[in-house]
Amino acid sequence: MKMTDIVIETPEEKARRKGVRLIPKRAPVKPMRSDSTIAICGECGLEIKMVMGYCCSRANCPTGLGSPYSLSSQQEGHRVE
Repeated sequence: MKMTDIVIETPEEKARRKGVRLIPKRAPVKPMRSDSTIAICGECGLEIKMVMGYCCSRANCPTGLGSPYSLSSQQEGHRVE
C-alpha cells in the first residue's frame, strides 16, 4: 500500500476491527420552524412558543399558563389578582 492510498474505514468497521462496541448515531434532528410557534390557545389565540416567559391572566387558561390559584378558591370568594 502506498502512502497516497487512502483507506476510508466506517465507524462500524473500526469498532469491529478493534473489538469494541459501537455507540449508535443520534437520530436526525428536525429543523426548527422559523417562528417557533408550537400551538395556539383555543380560548384567546395566544401563540404558544417553545420558550416563553408568560403567565396568562385567566385562572382557567386551557394552556396551563394561568394563575397558580385553584378555581375552587375563586368560587369560594377569594380574590385573585
